[in-house]
Amino acid sequence: MSCDVKCSPSHTRMEIEEEIKLIESAQIVNFSTINSDGFPNMRPMANLRNPTSNPHLVEIFEGERNRFSTYLTTYKGSQKVKDIENNNKVSLFFIDMKTGGALTVFGTVEMVEDDDFKKRLWNDEWKRSYPAGADDPNYGVLRFTAEKVRSSFHGKSNVHAV
Repeated sequence: MSCDVKCSPSHTRMEIEEEIKLIESAQIVNFSTINSDGFPNMRPMANLRNPTSNPHLVEIFEGERNRFSTYLTTYKGSQKVKDIENNNKVSLFFIDMKTGGALTVFGTVEMVEDDDFKKRLWNDEWKRSYPAGADDPNYGVLRFTAEKVRSSFHGKSNVHAV
């Protein structure tokens, strides 16, 4: 993916680690799709990359080659799924309210069809939304593949490809 603003060729490993730390510390991620009228549609979602909230997923994310990619759960009949069917380009927004650090990750999303993988992600706390558990016909999992990152830390902004 090409950057729509100048990409930083000097993005350091330390800056990338700071971005990953923000992703892993956030409880909530704001997930944006584009609706059928062409407008952004943002909603807060549980951040499955947070190891405190989701210790059972640490191993899955450690195996990810793209450290900015993630998974999200969704109701299969939701507006976000309809938006994704029309345009699978999305963004995730993370913020640290204490420091003001912010991160937007741009990429694409697709529905995961692998039932065994969906069961590995399953958390019993989700039964309030999906009463039949991991086999609930409404339980969906989205795989987000990151392509570009825009970050702002300590008054410095960066854009880089993943």
